[in-house]
Amino acid sequence: MKIINIPTFLCLLAFTSAAVADDHKSAVSVAMKVPDPGWKISIGSMYVNQGKLLVVCQAKHNGGINLQVISEAKASAPVDKKHAALPREIYLLGKKWGWGDGYTAVTPAQLKKIIAGGQQVYSAAENKVPEVKDFIGLELIKAEALADKHKIPHRVVMIDGKHLPTTRDYRPNRLNFSIEKGKVTKVSKG
Repeated sequence: MKIINIPTFLCLLAFTSAAVADDHKSAVSVAMKVPDPGWKISIGSMYVNQGKLLVVCQAKHNGGINLQVISEAKASAPVDKKHAALPREIYLLGKKWGWGDGYTAVTPAQLKKIIAGGQQVYSAAENKVPEVKDFIGLELIKAEALADKHKIPHRVVMIDGKHLPTTRDYRPNRLNFSIEKGKVTKVSKG
């Protein structure tokens, strides 16, 4: 009988759990023609209503001058596989051009009626990657949970004014938490 050491076992367990969690999600993608490359689309929310997946997109222009060439804008967002398999209806807010197939341009008032009674299954606001300032004031356990949820590397470098032993390697995406009385008071990257 071969004995596996505890750190190896815990590492394998973590990778297996992450893989199983990702197996339940599927990407819902939307692509549409736009008047110029300055237009971007994003998926703001998704609802299930009457056996259909209602995908709500927002079109925004970056301003500035762009070459007037019909382009394709794309967006995608994760949702449970069972919802991703449903027939889709795509609704677009912010459309300023008079053509296009595969989606319905709506106003916010029209959208309210369309999604009434539906169950929200995705919200871009809930899936937004947090910024550094979003961690300030959180209890350490909540800050670590938020970083873990978005797969942001992090570490604690100071607790109540005392520096902790840390490596000197620089990782631009890693967050360094300083903790005072159990709450995050400072966050730096590196």
